[in-house]
This record gives sequence, C-alpha cells and structure tokens, in this order.
Amino acid sequence: MVRSGLAQVVHSLTDPQFGIHFDNVDWMDIAKPTVALGGQWPAALALAAMPAIWRPSVDDAVRHLRVQSERDLGELPPLEFWSAVCGVIGRSWRLGIFDELGATARLDIVWRDIRDHEPRDRARELIWEGMACHELDQYVRTDVTDRALALLIEADRFIAEDAVDIAFCEAALEAFL
Repeated sequence: MVRSGLAQVVHSLTDPQFGIHFDNVDWMDIAKPTVALGGQWPAALALAAMPAIWRPSVDDAVRHLRVQSERDLGELPPLEFWSAVCGVIGRSWRLGIFDELGATARLDIVWRDIRDHEPRDRARELIWEGMACHELDQYVRTDVTDRALALLIEADRFIAEDAVDIAFCEAALEAFL
C-alpha cells in the first residue's frame, strides 16, 4: 500500500517544469528510499534498479513516475514543487538532519532559484524568510532561533506526517542542493 503522502511528494518533485533541478543519477538515488517507503511504482522500481545512467530510460521513468504517483494521491491535493522542497527541508530539520540554522542555510540555497520572482505562495514566502534568517545569522549576528523554528515548523507541515523518512530527505536534498 503506497502512502498518499509519499505519492504527493514524489508527484511534486517529478514536475517536468522543475526537472532541471535534478540530474539523472539523482532520480536513481531518490528512487531507492522511495521504494523502501512503499513507493512500489513500476517506474520507481526501475529507477532504483538501474545499474547505469542511460538518459532516455531515466527521463521516461521519471515521466512515468509522475503519472503513477498521481494515481495514489488519495484525498491529498497535488503539492506545488516549492512546497515539497520547503517541506522536505522542514522535515529534515524535524528528523534531526539539520539544526535550525543548518535548515535555514538550505533554504538560502533554494532561495537562489526563486529570488528573481516575488513570492506567490506560502512556501516561497518561507523560503525567502529562511534566506533572511540565514543572512541575519551569518552577517549581522542576530539571534534568529525563534524565527527559524517558527518557519521550520510551518514548512514541515507542507508534507504529510508519514510521507518521508531520513533516507528520502537526505537523497532528495543531496540531489537538489
């Protein structure tokens, strides 16, 4: 049984509009924890089992993974790409991969991809806020702990409680960042 939260995150990350953020080998690495979490979609299984990168095969598998994961969203709405990225960073913080300052540093890296556009949704606002926290901490030496905690708690809520684990977060963030 595929968890709808995992399907929601995978479906979001496979959005072809944002494919430039992932290399083909990244999908092979993301597929392994996806399968381990119950994402037994044929495309995820194929990506996880690929012994070498062959671009057409990976591209096709990612396209199929988007369609296959969409079928398992259940009652969950599709998640916007930046909401998934922001949510994975928030979840990584909650799972202990980063402390709050490390997480805001990751949001600062993500901010570089969206900085030329005004934030259109809450996820992008949180990414901008994460960038501000990181820069205030690094350059002004202002204590931003409470501000960072508040935004990370909110970012974590973008994705379902049981959607991803440490291995998935690490693979996705290694690929994206």
